[in-house]
Amino acid sequence: MSNRHIEAKQDKGILRISIDTKAVVKIGELSRGEYNRLQTPLQTCDHDQHWDSILIPFGIHEINHDHVSLYFGNSSSTAHFIVDALEQWYEDRKEHKKNITP
Repeated sequence: MSNRHIEAKQDKGILRISIDTKAVVKIGELSRGEYNRLQTPLQTCDHDQHWDSILIPFGIHEINHDHVSLYFGNSSSTAHFIVDALEQWYEDRKEHKKNITP
C-alpha cells in the first residue's frame, strides 16, 4: 500500500469513493426460479425471452464515511450512465451538506 493511500485512509477530511456497476437486471414477469423472496409461487411467462425493461445498478461508496448511494438507469450506454450517476451523486451530496447544521 502506498504512503498516499495510507494517508488518505487515515484522514477523514479526504473524500475516498469506490464505484461499481453491476450486470443489467431484466424487469418483467420472469421466473427467477418461479418463486419470489417470500417463497410464494409466481405466475410467470413460459420463457424468459421478453421483459418490460432493464435496469443497470450503480453504487458509490464513500469509504471514510461508510455511506452508500445507489442509482439505477436504463441507458444503453453504460459509460454515459456512470457519468450521469456521478453528476447526480455530486449534486445530491452538495444539497445534503447544505442541509446539515453544524
